[in-house]
Amino acid sequence: PAGPHLAIGATVHATTMQKQSARTAYLEALRRLPPALLKYFFVKIAEIERGAPLISVADWTGMLRPRVGHVLLDFHHTDPAIQAIDQIGAWAAGFCLPNRQSEESAETAATVRLLRGWGRTLAQKRLRFFVDNARSPALIQAASEAGAHFITSEPHWPLAAQPRGAAHAPAPFGQSAAPGPISAAAGMR
Repeated sequence: PAGPHLAIGATVHATTMQKQSARTAYLEALRRLPPALLKYFFVKIAEIERGAPLISVADWTGMLRPRVGHVLLDFHHTDPAIQAIDQIGAWAAGFCLPNRQSEESAETAATVRLLRGWGRTLAQKRLRFFVDNARSPALIQAASEAGAHFITSEPHWPLAAQPRGAAHAPAPFGQSAAPGPISAAAGMR
């Protein structure tokens, strides 16, 4: 109780939220989680298609927030939706760097500008900023300097071994043969 606050991240793909039957099943799976656990939860809606109707994204966020409190939105890095994101009710937003942009290269300067733009915009809108797949130290540094609150980088922060006593949560739709451990995301600050 005196230690740092825990965070448990879950992901739902945007296509799951688009289909009513899949969305209903996902929300039902969240309802079955212990309420004491949910206060630590955040859910990321992953891979929202570029140009997805913001009214739909706002509806998805509105369905999730009463259950988990914090909703993150994973947009395409070139999506102009960021300009109206404060109207959606999310807690955080960001994007996954494509592999070709996540290696140090001539594109790094353009990627740094992209990170700074997203960071400025999300700070103005009082939203937290995340960047996934920052594969190089330079991009991790650039994301941090741009104000990213969450940065993932599997090459630099590999997933930790399962902590002793950690519980497994079954996949909501039974598609996973062996569910992985519940753990906090690496690189959170």
